[in-house]
Amino acid sequence: MPYYGAQPPAPPSKPSGLYKALGIVMSCLGLAGVLWAFVSIGSLVFVGSYAKSGIYGSEVLIFGSARSAMAIVTGVMLATSGFGIFRAKKWARVLALAYAGLSLFVTFTGAAVNILVVQPRMMGPLHGMREFELITYVSEAVSVVVASALPIVVIALMLRAQAKQELDA
Repeated sequence: MPYYGAQPPAPPSKPSGLYKALGIVMSCLGLAGVLWAFVSIGSLVFVGSYAKSGIYGSEVLIFGSARSAMAIVTGVMLATSGFGIFRAKKWARVLALAYAGLSLFVTFTGAAVNILVVQPRMMGPLHGMREFELITYVSEAVSVVVASALPIVVIALMLRAQAKQELDA
């Protein structure tokens, strides 16, 4: 029997525009983060030559290597979860929350290690030049705020009921 009424509404696209946009942003930023981590690893070669001359200590190389390695891990997690969110995969929401938690942990731990261990050793040869210390602390605080923004947004969006409906269904 033919249907003579109005066409039924099309089912909503899955995921919605918000989550598709979030997936694209996450994928792009994750790939950019991985690329930047490789640039950072390359720059450690130059810092290594300065470490041999006594300008930087080995703690700078260790700290830089650890941060670069974690940037690769979180970047891959971010890009992968962004792709999964864009494609509305069930695992994407859990991976995005894992990325956000790990990223926040790495950000705050890295800032603490930088301020409490690395910077005091680097400031030693400057003999009390408080301006450099102040610049270091302010720039680290700004870095923490900027680096925490995306993980906080991801947590807020992934814990919404709408995310559970669109990504876990």
